[in-house]
Amino acid sequence: MMYRKTLITRLLLVFLVALLLSPVLKAEEVDKEIGSILKDINYLYEKGVNVDELIKKLNQALKLIEEGNKKKAENIISEVKEEITKLKLIADEVYLRKTIILYSELALILSIPILVYLLLPRIYLHLWYKYRREWVIKGVKK
Repeated sequence: MMYRKTLITRLLLVFLVALLLSPVLKAEEVDKEIGSILKDINYLYEKGVNVDELIKKLNQALKLIEEGNKKKAENIISEVKEEITKLKLIADEVYLRKTIILYSELALILSIPILVYLLLPRIYLHLWYKYRREWVIKGVKK
């Protein structure tokens, strides 16, 4: 009889500990999920993708989790995950486009001094000849 009471007491203790630890385990799962989403958002940000809306939605989901509305938060988190997968498909294209634009602008800026060096004397001579074409040179009498 004593064995049965200790067994029931131990089972109740295990059950209570499991109940008390379940929110902690769920919180760890949420932290892992949010952590992976943040890694993906950081990857997209580094590639030059606009992630402002994703961050706002994720912040809203975290506020809902704090308030206790986990179903709505899970829906928002799943929407964020879907958007992340869509944006990951175009992230490399966006990165390539931004890199090409950046280096094109740099090449244009660096070519300005070279173009001025090469073209300025020609433009100056062309204008000089154009405006002084009708000038007549008179000889000096001795």
